[in-house]
Amino acid sequence: MGDNNSVPPNVAKYVTPHGTGDHSGSGWSNAYSFKDMKGKLASNTSYFLVDSAFLVDSIIVKDLVNISFIGKSKSKTILEGISSADREDTLSWSLKCFDLDNVDFAVIKDLQIRRFRWFGIKGFFPKQFSWYNLYVDSCGWAAWGVPIGPPLQEIKSPAE
Repeated sequence: MGDNNSVPPNVAKYVTPHGTGDHSGSGWSNAYSFKDMKGKLASNTSYFLVDSAFLVDSIIVKDLVNISFIGKSKSKTILEGISSADREDTLSWSLKCFDLDNVDFAVIKDLQIRRFRWFGIKGFFPKQFSWYNLYVDSCGWAAWGVPIGPPLQEIKSPAE
């Protein structure tokens, strides 16, 4: 007889930028699109992301247990807050990447997170959170302000 407190084994789901096959997430040939994944986040699931650049506008993970986001390599699996054409215009970068709220047992590994104005990873972790082999770059622009005249001026966060 099973223990009522035991955690079910993780389900593997596969993710490419635009999805493949039937978009069921069951394997690389039927992978979720990034949009599919965001709409179907579930407890006890590991999301495997292909080596590619993913344009991200917030991954909100709320009230889940035992969830993982795993890239193939931090040098090639990239969560990007802006399209490549607009990299220098920090005002158009996305605000945040991972926003973890009341998430227990979360893992984020083998990813590069870059170009988010607020944060790359934020959360309140009542239990275990771990990360491994991450590269976080150019995150943490707090605000934009207007000086005495145009143009807009970047105001860096205290971490900068």
